Amino acid sequence: LLKNKTVQVPVRIFPADISAIETRSIELAENFYRKDFEWFEHDNLIREIHELQQEIHGEKISTLSDAPGWSMKDTGDMVGKDKSTVSYSIKRARAREVFPELFDKCKTQKDASKVLQKLDEEIIKEALVKKIESKKIDTDKQQLMNSFVLKDFFEGIEECPDGYFHLVEIDPPYAINLVIQKKKDGESKYSLDDYSEIDKSEYQVFLAKLFQSCYQKMAEHSWLICWFAPEPWFEIVYQELNNAGFETRRMCGIWTKGGAGQNINPS
Repeated sequence: LLKNKTVQVPVRIFPADISAIETRSIELAENFYRKDFEWFEHDNLIREIHELQQEIHGEKISTLSDAPGWSMKDTGDMVGKDKSTVSYSIKRARAREVFPELFDKCKTQKDASKVLQKLDEEIIKEALVKKIESKKIDTDKQQLMNSFVLKDFFEGIEECPDGYFHLVEIDPPYAINLVIQKKKDGESKYSLDDYSEIDKSEYQVFLAKLFQSCYQKMAEHSWLICWFAPEPWFEIVYQELNNAGFETRRMCGIWTKGGAGQNINPS
């Protein structure tokens, strides 16, 4: 040491109760000065150091030097590199994680940087998000998607277990001869082609089957909300609800439509 005119060795003493994340970060920082790194190992190390420090301190949002959190400049100061070098190392590491085959022939960081320049950063981000999501099992989004049964009602309801639902809301066709009743003034956002009308002669049988199917699949003390045209179907709806086993009464909620919907009937 004296021959190299090194009379003092810098030492940093850490408290004994530092966290496992902080310990790992220190180990990575020490490994940074190894000389036998492959270019991608060097990039991965900088990325891991940066992400660990952000996990410890949080991400720095403000550009003020004394702002809370951790930035790429802070990582650069820690490993003796400038912010730009740190940024490129992290980008190369993330890109190689997503598209490893594109970097197989790269021998140096310079080679990898040329590949990186050809890649759109948005593509990298999108692919990385998809890769992360593909590793997640039973996510809320996937569970929600799997909850929808897009079929004819009387076919799809059979796939559901008996006594399962606590709240059912149905909006069956109103059997009001929509072609005739449709408003003549102005345009509607709904299309007649998308509307499945029920003939008046079949409506009571249809309602009976509908309510029976719902009742079978609903739990005890559950609720059914049914939208219908009170004129002329109030008595029929009331009768078939009771026949199916529901407890109801003649006093019901009323929706005053105003100008909404296909037409003013039911109003």
